[in-house]
Amino acid sequence: MKKLSKRARISSTKAVLLAATIMVIGWILQANFQLVVNRSESLPIRSALILKGKLPSKVDQIFVFKVRNNKHYPNQEKEFIKLAGGFAGDQIEVKGGEIYKDQVLVPKDAKFDDLTYEEVFRNFNLFRLTNPEEFKSRKITIIDKEAYVAGKLIGVIKPYTKKFEDFATKKSSKFEGGERILLPIEPGIIPPHKFFAYTPHKDSLDSRYQDLGLVDEKDIIGTAIATF
Repeated sequence: MKKLSKRARISSTKAVLLAATIMVIGWILQANFQLVVNRSESLPIRSALILKGKLPSKVDQIFVFKVRNNKHYPNQEKEFIKLAGGFAGDQIEVKGGEIYKDQVLVPKDAKFDDLTYEEVFRNFNLFRLTNPEEFKSRKITIIDKEAYVAGKLIGVIKPYTKKFEDFATKKSSKFEGGERILLPIEPGIIPPHKFFAYTPHKDSLDSRYQDLGLVDEKDIIGTAIATF
């Protein structure tokens, strides 16, 4: 058998070392980074590079977390891309949600034609979307519920899901059941190992609502950098 020349042996050794180096680099990248595609409209980015295992440490930092078997996504595991809106020790407040008639505040225990205060709040919020002129003619004003974290306004808390709003406002021809009402998160202090996730988008399903709530540290995949 013909022996390889010294130059050929060196070239072969270099090729093996290069392949091994590429494999090691690939393993390091796979172990520490992950590219995810954003299919939601809640953030204006198409994809993000995740630094695995890194927890968000500043407000409005992008991070990615797992959502398992949520009522809006039963028997599924989803990856959510959101912004960090609050950390352990921050105060969560829910403000607004009042009803005024002829500019006079309506008491919380008031009844409107056998409807409760909360039912009127929800019905008129939806009514305002579908027929604002008639809403104004009834001289009823509703102050939207808003979520605040550490004194910062996070956003409005909607009374209904987007799917139901689209159906009620005739943007969608059918509503196939599912969740309809959205309940605001309970006010209080964010406990240790929990994070408040949000985006400024009006239809974002985030920590403003009990349906998602605060994000547990163990469910966080990592922080992210928007790529494009």
